[in-house]
Amino acid sequence: MKRFHLKTITPFFCKWICITLGLSSVAVQAQSPFAMPKDEEDSAQASLTQEEAEAVLREREAQIKEHLPKMEAAVVGLQVPSGNGSGVVVSEDGLILSAAHVVAGQPEMTVRFADGRLAVAKVLGAYAPGDAAMLKIIDPGSYEYVEMAKSGDLQEGDSIFALGNPSGFDEQRGMPLRVGHVIRIDEITYQTDAPLVSGDSGGPSFNSQGLLVGIHSNVNVRMEVNNDVRIDIFHREWKSLLAGEIRGTQMLRPENPNEARANTLVFGALLVQTNLNEGGKPIRIESIEPGTPAEWAGLEPGDLIELVNGEPVPHTWAFQKSLLDKDYGMTCDFAVIRGTERFKIPLTLMTMGEIEAQRKKGAPEKPTLEKLPDAQPEPTPTETAKTQDEVEHQTEIEKLLEQSRNNKGRLDINPDKLRDLYQRLSSRVNRMSPLGGRQSGAWGQVYKTAFAEHLEKYHKSTFAVHANGKHATLATLVDPRGYFISKASEIAGRDATIILSEDLRAPIQFITSDYDTDIAILKVSPDFLQQVPHIPVDLTASASRSSAPKGTICYAVGDRSDTLNGHGVVSVAERPLNGNTTAFLGALGLDLEEGEGAVLAIVDARSPAESAGLLEDDIVESVNEQIIKNGFHLTEVVETHPPNSIVNFNLKRGDSWLTVPVRLGDLSGVIPMPGATLQEVDEQSTPTNRRRWGFSSGIQVDCSFRPKDTGGPLIDLDGNFLGLNIARSGRVKSYAIPASVVAQFVVPAIEADLSNPPSTD
Repeated sequence: MKRFHLKTITPFFCKWICITLGLSSVAVQAQSPFAMPKDEEDSAQASLTQEEAEAVLREREAQIKEHLPKMEAAVVGLQVPSGNGSGVVVSEDGLILSAAHVVAGQPEMTVRFADGRLAVAKVLGAYAPGDAAMLKIIDPGSYEYVEMAKSGDLQEGDSIFALGNPSGFDEQRGMPLRVGHVIRIDEITYQTDAPLVSGDSGGPSFNSQGLLVGIHSNVNVRMEVNNDVRIDIFHREWKSLLAGEIRGTQMLRPENPNEARANTLVFGALLVQTNLNEGGKPIRIESIEPGTPAEWAGLEPGDLIELVNGEPVPHTWAFQKSLLDKDYGMTCDFAVIRGTERFKIPLTLMTMGEIEAQRKKGAPEKPTLEKLPDAQPEPTPTETAKTQDEVEHQTEIEKLLEQSRNNKGRLDINPDKLRDLYQRLSSRVNRMSPLGGRQSGAWGQVYKTAFAEHLEKYHKSTFAVHANGKHATLATLVDPRGYFISKASEIAGRDATIILSEDLRAPIQFITSDYDTDIAILKVSPDFLQQVPHIPVDLTASASRSSAPKGTICYAVGDRSDTLNGHGVVSVAERPLNGNTTAFLGALGLDLEEGEGAVLAIVDARSPAESAGLLEDDIVESVNEQIIKNGFHLTEVVETHPPNSIVNFNLKRGDSWLTVPVRLGDLSGVIPMPGATLQEVDEQSTPTNRRRWGFSSGIQVDCSFRPKDTGGPLIDLDGNFLGLNIARSGRVKSYAIPASVVAQFVVPAIEADLSNPPSTD
């Protein structure tokens, strides 16, 4: 998928910060139309008995295991040199559905199947108002595919199984599974709490019958806001997509033009999305593409489109659809607010063919705009309903921004003030999404009810650990003689105590730790332990247990005061968590007009390419003496090398030939993606642990526990100890060290400590 556009409409941590997963033609405004509604407990689900709730989750687990093999076989990674996205095959001959912003401007894309096979797909059509796109694999053959649900099948509350390639295709990891539920359905999109992130765009969501119900489109910083394009839009636009029509884009690129593209209507303005429930309010123009009807009519960035042909505008998607379907006619009159003035602006839509013809003639003369009576736009609800807290924070941040502008980008702020500002902003973020993850809701109660008996037991095994006076992590009791296990990196070198009850704190003896798993073995005096109810986790029973397979319903246990719902599913089965099969360069290579090689068109900021000194317009002839054929080949050659390896680029810069050593990047999740956008999304979506990668082995889950809730048990529906929660690593992933790996280190270490008691001398 292409790089993110992060739109922050109010300064810093505004109440609604929305992120588009790629180069979407519709920018996202601060107030999302798909925001999580207030908690409304479903009485039928909230009143389930434990037995009934457990049966519901076991049925869900069985559905996952039944449909997962076929679903995974049909999901693909889509790749161009500048980014990654996802798609899903829906026909035996290789039709692929994806998101419009994933394929934008691309004539072809490389397709990667889960088993490592590669193919090439031609981009057919795209419908930008619905972020829907279609491709066709051009390599002959038969392909695994999935069935699509019918229009209107989706209902609020339905279970959703989401797949995709977060942060790009990773052959070692595969496609992480995430589970969730439909929270809200709108005209084009529906919202789920199945977490998504960059690279998932264009990937599929399935219902409990394994039918395709939607395609991932965009997310909000809030974890529970993940928006999919409804399959209904693909059914409605099928003929147009199949015919290769590109509809509703800001600007059509002339690569590989055909009749359908030449006849596609073009407007030429990028619009800020408005709330679907706020039709009739002005639509703001984000930018204008040069050489299009929008520019020639006299529209400008920042203009507010108030009326079309005398009628109030609907929300953005309906407005764009009306333009495409010529509901307003080919020529329409806009009433536009520009500052405090209003203008009448006639605009004539044109096809791409007409635009090319006009460009050859030269731009038409700028029109004289007819002024309309002045009118002040009414303030929006977000402008009049700010809390005192929001006003104070906005005022302080505006002062900082003003100081920065007046001081050439520098801020005169001391560490104490910066720390105070950070803490208060963090506090606001925590209030926005206090769990750093899913809302509890009715489905959260189903999980909690189903796991209730097991939680009662494991809460007697799990205790909070305070380091330097603050809650740092959890510790799990594994031996009645006072031995606990915890996350080493959160407490190493700090003054730590275990909170056995509100009135009882026990000093900790640090026994040993293991770097490869980040597990520390701690000990407290059994005299302290006897004062509280406690049940040790039996590690000997875990030593030979197989790791939990993908699709296992699980729960991340907190301490006994925990009211969180750390529920989810095993997204990826046990694997090493200290590497990634994919290296990246962070530069876009394009084909040369003549001959072999690749010219660098884009060098991403803070990428390996920029760090090595590569520049735009450099022509790469070879990498480690392997001749580069074209732009696609450059990406393929880079990915054959291990992450973090140093390779020599032989390139031409102007009239000079250079050999430049480049240390390739690693998509591990610790090192940011090109431009650091992936890291920014993860950090704004949810707090993460300082050490969240580099473990010898781990299970990946989509449970959204807090960083300070590491060190607790991960359990399944049978109450089995699956592993020790070791890291909250990002928006879509948390990690646990498998139970067998925990036992292999901890059991002999405890026995060794018991056989070598400390000297009393």
